[in-house]
Amino acid sequence: MKPRHLLSLANLDAVDLTRILDRASVFASGDEIHGPASPAVVGLLFFQPSTRTRVGFAVAAARLGGTSVEAHETKYQPGMLEAESLEDTVRAVGAYCDLLVIRHGSIDALETALQVAPVPVVCGGGGQRFHPTQALIDLYAIRKHLGRPDALRIGIAGDLRTSRSAHSFLRALAWYCPAEVRLMAPAGRGPDDSVLEELPASVSRSRRDHLDATDLDVLYMAGAPPGTGAERLSDATLADFFLSPERLTGLSANGIVLCALPRTGDIDPRVDADPRAVYFEQSADGLFVRMAVLEHFLSPAVNTPVNAENGVRFVAGR
Repeated sequence: MKPRHLLSLANLDAVDLTRILDRASVFASGDEIHGPASPAVVGLLFFQPSTRTRVGFAVAAARLGGTSVEAHETKYQPGMLEAESLEDTVRAVGAYCDLLVIRHGSIDALETALQVAPVPVVCGGGGQRFHPTQALIDLYAIRKHLGRPDALRIGIAGDLRTSRSAHSFLRALAWYCPAEVRLMAPAGRGPDDSVLEELPASVSRSRRDHLDATDLDVLYMAGAPPGTGAERLSDATLADFFLSPERLTGLSANGIVLCALPRTGDIDPRVDADPRAVYFEQSADGLFVRMAVLEHFLSPAVNTPVNAENGVRFVAGR
């Protein structure tokens, strides 16, 4: 039996998702922390730059009583000099660890890793479409401040074509039934239609070519990097997606502003003082969500097969 992995939220069902968010709330309360039966070793294979996700998982492992090891060498890139393949790296490092967190710019690379990994793999960001743990952090923030996302008016602003956080957040909303999902992106920079098709049919979908927070309950700032060459956004376009205190006036009085961070010049630092700007609190709470994810995928109930004869559980891949 192969270990269970988290590549996207499609790998979770409603029970899994609720359990992870509930456990994150318990960790946040400080009332209870249960690490694995024996201290776990988490391998962090980050083949793309990362700060919050990499450090967040390292600290999450430590808070659960475990430890982490890191590797950053380039793998699975055209013309790479390293002789060792990504598959061999995952097999070798997976033999030392109880779980791997992998970030890679190629979704094909991640899918290959999942096929050969001897232990559970959690995607720490893959390609331009997958960032499931960030989506769980987003859901946690909404639930903490506003309750379930059902019936909320939610806006996502920025370069939505290349934002894996935005794509994963949209997929997360497919579990619920928001009143509206407002997509605010420069021309040609919207998300794939296939992602929108995953939303319940009753969800109102609207599009804007500028930032418009009017009557929203949640404004998700997905980032609008300037880009380079033919992909570069004009200064005028960037200005259309710049969140200033003035542009925040239309947001619901009880609304919230979310951002996966880092901000990419799209949020005025003056917005930080607005109590509705909860993105640094969202980032801090990400630790508890990552703890819950590690606990869930290290759980014997999730990742070990049962011997049909005697019911004894064996650790997968160990």
